[in-house]
Amino acid sequence: MVVYGCCGLLFASRFLALAERAPRALRLVRLGAALGLGLIALCIAADSQLGAALVAFNFSILFTLSMVLLGILAIRRKQVAGRYFLVATLFGMVGAASTTLSVWGWLPFNTLTYHGLEYGIIIEATLLALALAHRYNEMIAALSRVTVSRDELSREVAERKQAEEMLRKSESSLNDAQRIAGLGSFVLHAGSGLWESSDMLDGLFGIDRTHEHTLEGWLALLHPEDRPAMADYIKNEVFGQGGDLDREFRIIRHGDRAERWVHGIGKLECNAQGHPLQIHGTIQDITQRKIAEDEIRRLAFYDPLTRLPNRRLLMDRLNQALASSARSGRSGALLFIDLDNFKTLNDTLGHDIGDLLLQLVSRRLTACVREGDTVARLGGDEFVVMLEDLGEHALEAAAQTETIGEKILAALNQPYPLGPHNHHSTPSIGATLFKTHELAMDELLKQADIAMYQAKKAGRNTLRFFDPQMQANITARAALEEGLRHALANNQFELHYQLQATHDGWAVGAEALIRWQRPETGLVSPLMFIPLAEETGLILPLGQWVLETACDQIKRWEGSLHTRHLQLAINVSARQFHQVDFVQRVRLAIDRTGIQPDRLKLELTESLVLDDIDETIRRMHALREVGVRFSMDDFGTGYSSLSSLKKLPISQLKIDQSFVRDITNDPDGAIIVQTIIAMAINLGMEVIAEGVETEEQRAFLEQHGCPLCQGYLFGKPMPAEQFEALLLRS
Repeated sequence: MVVYGCCGLLFASRFLALAERAPRALRLVRLGAALGLGLIALCIAADSQLGAALVAFNFSILFTLSMVLLGILAIRRKQVAGRYFLVATLFGMVGAASTTLSVWGWLPFNTLTYHGLEYGIIIEATLLALALAHRYNEMIAALSRVTVSRDELSREVAERKQAEEMLRKSESSLNDAQRIAGLGSFVLHAGSGLWESSDMLDGLFGIDRTHEHTLEGWLALLHPEDRPAMADYIKNEVFGQGGDLDREFRIIRHGDRAERWVHGIGKLECNAQGHPLQIHGTIQDITQRKIAEDEIRRLAFYDPLTRLPNRRLLMDRLNQALASSARSGRSGALLFIDLDNFKTLNDTLGHDIGDLLLQLVSRRLTACVREGDTVARLGGDEFVVMLEDLGEHALEAAAQTETIGEKILAALNQPYPLGPHNHHSTPSIGATLFKTHELAMDELLKQADIAMYQAKKAGRNTLRFFDPQMQANITARAALEEGLRHALANNQFELHYQLQATHDGWAVGAEALIRWQRPETGLVSPLMFIPLAEETGLILPLGQWVLETACDQIKRWEGSLHTRHLQLAINVSARQFHQVDFVQRVRLAIDRTGIQPDRLKLELTESLVLDDIDETIRRMHALREVGVRFSMDDFGTGYSSLSSLKKLPISQLKIDQSFVRDITNDPDGAIIVQTIIAMAINLGMEVIAEGVETEEQRAFLEQHGCPLCQGYLFGKPMPAEQFEALLLRS
């Protein structure tokens, strides 16, 4: 029974985890058990029967109290097994009590007592078994929970390791990205001025951890030109005014002393009172970006060949110069420089040599001007020099400009060593003065350009100032050109006809002369618009209109008995004659109108004929085969050779009016006229004199064998209706 009780106590303490859950109760139980066992040992030593009784009694009390206490603790901890355990304890108490009473003799030890004890033990054992099974299930569930917790813990550990690995990779990628981007981070403390920086940033500055990591130590690494402004910016604008850091500046790397451009960005952190604590930020190396920006700027504002400012930059500086002139009252000047015969150099020696010449010219021009002046290249062989801060008075400024212009002329006239060649080149320079914004910038350049062309007309290699009258002429010319184009589009031209006749007034033909009836100004002289049409190329559509209109007039004349015999002469310009399809155009006009080809006469000048003589002869013969006749206009004013003249299918020579005008009072002129008449007769050509205005001139021509005349003596140029009326009267 004693062994049973002790084992029960041990089982109960382990069963209920009393050591973990109720350490005080466990100490009391152990203390009581120890005292009881000690007392029992003494009693047994004195009296075995009394000892047995004391053992039973002590065990009963101790067991009862222990079991009750343990059962209550189990129930309070919500352990279902504690209920079974408490009931089993009650049965154990009954068995223990009966045993004690039997030992003391207070209760007879008979069958009933024996079986009661036996059944009590059985019931107690059963209840304890149930409690043990229930506790076992709880332990299995707890073990499962521990297993689940262990799995969860393992999973959390794995996830944490994975997160740590991802973080490590992310940090590595960030470091690589910062290294590639040249980006480093920093923290600048406001109070102490301490500077914390990443390894990447230290590498950017070329320093290590031994360098002084303070604001002053950091400022010492900045470019001397940027250092004062950056120090003031950080102390006053960032820390002082509470702004964020955002500034581009230069640094001088420690060690190799390399200059680098960087961009600093930082966020200011303040305390609750708004006082600055520190700046968190980054600094990035932007040197390559700056180099690219400089290259873009150079390409945008500078000429790639000579490295001089281009037109865009020149116009920007000219705008600034005009504003400066308005403030100071001092004049400025533009010199427009064009190299004479530069195209010939390019064509003969090649573009490489031409480029080398342009580079040498740019250096000489730069050496001729002051530091504040500008030398620009507009393109090709055109340069512009802008002079600033000249005299306040126009004459003084002009004298200063002329001095610099002569210096440029002298410098550019020096020989140029172009590889194996020693080349000589000259410039033509046009100059114009400016003061304030009286004229637009484009207008100033135009004035200098006009003056430059005047220098070329004056023989090249010289300097000319812009003349306002010259500008007026050019403006009028531009208006005339615009009007000419408008006239072609709106059919404002008409043909007038001047009689060609024998000395007795018999009409043999006429010359068609173009007239421009301008609505705004009236009749415009051909001397004004024909040269302009030649220069602008408008002579081609104009000449085609004359050809078509003349053929239409011939067709109308062929329908009348009075005019069907007339030949009509038209002037053909060199540009028109040298059109690739000129012969075809004439043929088409003839075919369209159906006229007799020999009624159409084309007047050509000597210069036209002599320009590519072989091609001229071919075309003239092609048209002559059709029946078209040719007359050489203004004969005697050019340099025709008799050998060339013989090859041409010319049917008529026209004596220029400059010879006819003086035949009565200039012996030399009279001799020339006589010679032309004799030569034409000997070559079998018809001869006609133009510009016959007096009877004396007519009589001289008749006397020396010139059968045909044209001039005011016989009739002025007039519209077709008046011309036909003149024919009827004569």
